[in-house]
Amino acid sequence: MVDQWLEEQGLSRDVAYTTPNYLQAAHIVARSDLAAVLPTQLARYFAGLLPLRLFDLPFDLGSFRLDVVSVAQRERDAGLQWLIEQIVALGAGAAQPSRSVD
Repeated sequence: MVDQWLEEQGLSRDVAYTTPNYLQAAHIVARSDLAAVLPTQLARYFAGLLPLRLFDLPFDLGSFRLDVVSVAQRERDAGLQWLIEQIVALGAGAAQPSRSVD
């Protein structure tokens, strides 16, 4: 999404690091001169914990889907269920939990 907007503006970016999760990205940005694009609520949360400066993007990224994947054997794990509830709550109800059996 970011790269598409930049391309439309005739711009590009240099990707210095790719991380599999937002928590790691927030820590890297807090200790460097790099920048990252995070969901607003996560960015605000991390800014309360880390020395981050937040900026609005000059365009709207729209919404996105976040999937939580776990193995069926862990379905009754109270800790995992709590974590999923926290993720859904952080998304302010935007995330709709679903179950699938693989």
